[in-house]
Amino acid sequence: DTVVELLKKAERDEKIKAVVVRVDSPGGSALASDVMWHAVKMVRKKKPVVASMGDVAASGGYYLAMACEKIFAEELTLTGSIGVVTAKLSLGELYRKIGLAKENLSRGTYAELDVDDRSFSPEEAEYFRVGAERAYHSFTSKAAASRGMELDALLQVAQGRVWTGAQAHERGLVDHLGGLGAAIAHAAQLAKLPEEPRVVELRTPTGILSQLQSASDKPPSAPSSSSCSAAAILSGEPLAMSELDCELALGAPLNRVLMNSAMADLESVMASSGSSNSVVQTVLRLLTNALARAGLS
Repeated sequence: DTVVELLKKAERDEKIKAVVVRVDSPGGSALASDVMWHAVKMVRKKKPVVASMGDVAASGGYYLAMACEKIFAEELTLTGSIGVVTAKLSLGELYRKIGLAKENLSRGTYAELDVDDRSFSPEEAEYFRVGAERAYHSFTSKAAASRGMELDALLQVAQGRVWTGAQAHERGLVDHLGGLGAAIAHAAQLAKLPEEPRVVELRTPTGILSQLQSASDKPPSAPSSSSCSAAAILSGEPLAMSELDCELALGAPLNRVLMNSAMADLESVMASSGSSNSVVQTVLRLLTNALARAGLS
């Protein structure tokens, strides 16, 4: 949901002229991957979207990237893994050994498909197999269309195979070899923007910042993108506040104990690392301003 929300935000913001999606994921849910794929497609109707692969962009990570107009990967990025892995645990023997008895009450042919105290029946196994093959066909068909390849050619590099970025480039699974900077420059070129566009990172704050937000009665406003109109980077990494010229707007009332504890921790870090720690200085300033606005300073 978080990635989809960020994509929708980038789609709606007219000041954002291009989007770079930073992908660093080994994959996960097929459904979640497909939802994000559709969200990227919606953004592409209004502005260019370029994928930048990190260390790993495989399976569901590649699924997301292939929705973008162009894909950049590092030479040693692990990518590909175009396939579907699905199974269920059969713990019946374990339950018997530990003396645990389970009783399943169900109604319907496949109602017990996912029960964990027995293996599949022949009918359930066939149903499960068909579902997995349907998901694989959807994945490979979209990948082939994305890469401009015939399905048979795509299948030769699919079947769950993992490639380095360099190997994926040779096989047509990615467009360019390069890092995040190269992807941003290319997105700016597609959007006919200046060579060095201003960039805003759309992220979900984590750690102490998210704790402060959850302590507020009113949701905080996200960093404004009004001064960064060239490109947006979508990323799930922790927010580096030193890179953003903004302040965190927090609603009141705030948790005084949490705020003061955070201030003390940051001041301790400042004392041990020196005043040159710009990230800590920035976060400390944000907390000080938040305290002042909430009347807790």
